[in-house]
Amino acid sequence: MVANLRKTPTIKMCFLVLFLFVNLLLRAQSDSITIAGQFSKTEAVSKVIMKKFGVGSFEIAASPVKNGRFDIKIGKIPSGVYRMQFGNSNSEHIDIIINGRESNLFLEISNNASSPSVNFTNSQENKIWHDYKQKIVQLSQRMNVKDSSSFQKVEEEYMAMSKAFLKKNKNNWAGKMVANQPLRFDLEQLLIPEYRDLHFWDGLDASDASLLNTPIFVDQIFSYVKFYLDPKNSFTDEVRARHFMAGTAAIMERFGKNPETKKFAFQFLASGFQQVGEEQALQFLDENYGDLAEQCMNEADKSAFEMRLASYKATRPGTPIKDFIIKDANGKQQSVKMLAAAKTIIVFYASWCPHCNVEMPKINEWAASHPEVAVVAVSLDKEAGEFQKSSHSYPNLIFHCDFKGWESQPAKDYSVMVTPTFLVFDSDKKIIGKYGSFSKIVASGQMQ
Repeated sequence: MVANLRKTPTIKMCFLVLFLFVNLLLRAQSDSITIAGQFSKTEAVSKVIMKKFGVGSFEIAASPVKNGRFDIKIGKIPSGVYRMQFGNSNSEHIDIIINGRESNLFLEISNNASSPSVNFTNSQENKIWHDYKQKIVQLSQRMNVKDSSSFQKVEEEYMAMSKAFLKKNKNNWAGKMVANQPLRFDLEQLLIPEYRDLHFWDGLDASDASLLNTPIFVDQIFSYVKFYLDPKNSFTDEVRARHFMAGTAAIMERFGKNPETKKFAFQFLASGFQQVGEEQALQFLDENYGDLAEQCMNEADKSAFEMRLASYKATRPGTPIKDFIIKDANGKQQSVKMLAAAKTIIVFYASWCPHCNVEMPKINEWAASHPEVAVVAVSLDKEAGEFQKSSHSYPNLIFHCDFKGWESQPAKDYSVMVTPTFLVFDSDKKIIGKYGSFSKIVASGQMQ
């Protein structure tokens, strides 16, 4: 009897240790996820990359593809919708719901056609979402009809299908994605810029911060901006800037109801406008919404924002030129302020800047046939050899270089942040405009 009493606590302790071990093991397993799959066209893909979304997209995991098969292991990540990229084109990706409940996903990807399709064999939420999306594709193909009765029938089918899906999936990611990506029946109106600026965001809950961890906000804003950048639409720089400003106002109103989504919208637009060189739209964003967005900025963002504001102030139209010394073709020193010219262009460039290497030959060629305009090239090079090599390539320009790079005094005076930057001055040496390329100067009509 005494022996049994001694064994009982030991047995209980073993069971307790075993239970704790299994529980810890299960928790460890739930903190990671495996995404495996098979491509139908095995030779077409060599690598898959998983990305999360925000201001930019970020790689979180990757896997080589061997014989069409891949196996990605991902550590603990927030639930949401992630993008698996497997090609160079925008269409070569699969969006995957990671809901925190499913630890192993398997995908069968048909990548024979231009638009890939996918079947999830062990993820019910992903399966119903992608099946729904396939039905929407088929339904949208029927929208290209001329008679209104057929169009109305398609719209009624969609409304019924969408309503039924959302009723069954109102508390999961699939439902959230469907609710915020409605099929649009006003496609013709969306081609009208004034309508597009106001109604492009209809149906989107831009105050839902959980959608930041999905591609919805990124894809929507990118799609809006892409329309105005598409050469096929033939928008002039002036018209495009005007619509970007109107669209920015609509975006910030939609996204401004939540501090997190407001921060995202500001940062995403600022980053995008900088990348595509839309200076006027960026300035509109900064000056009209910067005081609100600054509350959400980190130190790096605040520093960049403050530099942009300084640049706007220094290059505002009507601002007198800030003087510095240049050397003419004969090596004689001269004040840039005293140049005798109908107009003056100052271009900030560097030999290591690829965009400068495209723009500088254009303005050099133009300057040869426009001697009435003084073109001053301020180099941000630090190496004398590189500067001499580049300056000899552009004999029609007047040069200045103090080999201080971004700390060059003219660059600091105008708060120059990117190269090339073009400043145009009138005969009184007052700023007419600031431009990111020589073609934009020409398009503005300032050189006529």
